[in-house]
Amino acid sequence: MIKKYFELEYFDIDLAKNPYQIIENGGYIFTVLKDNDTYELARMAVKDQYQRKGYGSVLIETCLEKLNNINAKKVFLVSNTKLEIAISLYKKYGFRIIKQEQHPVYKRANIEMELKIL
Repeated sequence: MIKKYFELEYFDIDLAKNPYQIIENGGYIFTVLKDNDTYELARMAVKDQYQRKGYGSVLIETCLEKLNNINAKKVFLVSNTKLEIAISLYKKYGFRIIKQEQHPVYKRANIEMELKIL
């Protein structure tokens, strides 16, 4: 999915070589990485033929349910404003834009969003 819109970066290739590193670092299979009470929602994608069928909502709801269960305080994500459907979905679930500029690490990212979990 990344290659459809962007070029693969070192971080993508490294993760693909050892995806289990997510679990080893306290994450979950849907790529939630622990850092105190703040988590990151990363590399969430739905294939084109399945978009606009509710699968993105299922993924986000599943992640948010897990975050609630483990008493997370905040979740953030980085994305790109080209992905209008995804940005709209994040906003639907209460994510707010905290930065809209070129990300310092990921060339393809130009927006950072977060959701404070009650």
